[in-house]
Amino acid sequence: MSTKYLKGILFLVSALSIVPLVICTSSITHAQENVFSVSPGAFTASNVPPLGTPYTIPQNLVVWNRDTNTRTVTITSEIPPEGDTTVGYEPIPNANWVIPYPSQTTINANSYSTVQIALNIPRWENLTSKKWEVWIVVERQALPGEVGTLRPVVVMKIETTTTLPPGAKSTTSLTISEENFTLQAGKSKYLTATLTSNSNPVGGETINWSTTVGTVTPSSGKTDTNGKVSVVYTAPNYDALVIVNASYAGSEQYESSSTNSYGTITATTPAPSSGISTGVIIGIAIAVGCGVIGAAILLVGRH
Repeated sequence: MSTKYLKGILFLVSALSIVPLVICTSSITHAQENVFSVSPGAFTASNVPPLGTPYTIPQNLVVWNRDTNTRTVTITSEIPPEGDTTVGYEPIPNANWVIPYPSQTTINANSYSTVQIALNIPRWENLTSKKWEVWIVVERQALPGEVGTLRPVVVMKIETTTTLPPGAKSTTSLTISEENFTLQAGKSKYLTATLTSNSNPVGGETINWSTTVGTVTPSSGKTDTNGKVSVVYTAPNYDALVIVNASYAGSEQYESSSTNSYGTITATTPAPSSGISTGVIIGIAIAVGCGVIGAAILLVGRH
């Protein structure tokens, strides 16, 4: 047999051996997708109130394991990449606001498991009227010898309520910069108060100011979008210790809070003297000393 015919036969054998492998690989992948699935693949949670406490939504996920082996599954929530969300929806700011539980489960062969979804969205005014998307990833762990994992993704869309629901008020924190200061008598300085709730700035709220000595101008003002409001403190014309107070009365949404700044005022002029000059004091001291010496010499002479 010539070399030319031999090469042709080897090429044909190689081609016939490759095709079945490709078909087999494709059919295995398709079978895996059929035996492991999650439903529903997408759903919307509407009129979700930012309560500030966890609550469970009525929609559950059903994870199907139609395999002949018991499988371990983990469930997590992820923030979608920018541009990959449904039109009209933004990526959820914090994936921890969506809590699947159990976060890991073992499903017997030819069986299923249900997964509940809890939401814990902070009770903040700026989280109303939002449309978010979050991805819930259900990952089947591979068995020994398997390559890769299956991880179907459930698209969850969240639409929050237009107003905050009735509920407990959010706590607030008020701070002053600077907490401690030193200032010359009669001088002025800026003091800035910052109002926050759950580490988020609270804008548009009134802060009232007062002081034990000196003046604060203005005596009240509204916080800006960063939760800040500034005033000018003017010290008195004498040494003093001062307490500057900033207070927030609270609202229907927020609890009250207050804080203090402590200052030391130092006079720019020395304290007034007794009215007797230094020269007079020195002269009196010399005269007294001379008198004492003279008396001592007189006593010695008598003896």
